[in-house]
Amino acid sequence: MFLWAKHYLNELLTFVISVKPERTRLSVNIDIAKAVPFGSFVEFNCTTFSNPDADGYKFYRDQEPLGSNTSGVYHLQLQRSGLYSCVPFNSVANGNRAVLRINVNGKSILKAPNVFHPRFENYTTASINAPTSLPTRRKSLLCDVDAYMSRAC
Repeated sequence: MFLWAKHYLNELLTFVISVKPERTRLSVNIDIAKAVPFGSFVEFNCTTFSNPDADGYKFYRDQEPLGSNTSGVYHLQLQRSGLYSCVPFNSVANGNRAVLRINVNGKSILKAPNVFHPRFENYTTASINAPTSLPTRRKSLLCDVDAYMSRAC
């Protein structure tokens, strides 16, 4: 009995603990303390601690996907201000999101939808110079593109 217990006590026990990516950090290769020029090239570097290692990294601007890869390094030409972030993931789960605010100076690209929203407006006109003329009813078709611009059809 004693020899059996001694044999098992001398065995080395190994535990493998799997954890999702933690302590995620996002850094860039340019100074973002102030606004950066429109069109600047930036390299994002996303790092994390996990076991097993991160399988990949997802990159976002204002929660819209930009891309993903397995290296944690992402290159982008900046065209608009926003919250840039990365989320590492492994076989356990998605990790914590790391976020950087980047302000871009200069040109701004606005997404204008290709959808028009037509509406009819009724109005009545009467001639001021001719008291005998009858009022005229007219209709105009107006199309609002979006909040950025308005266009008459």
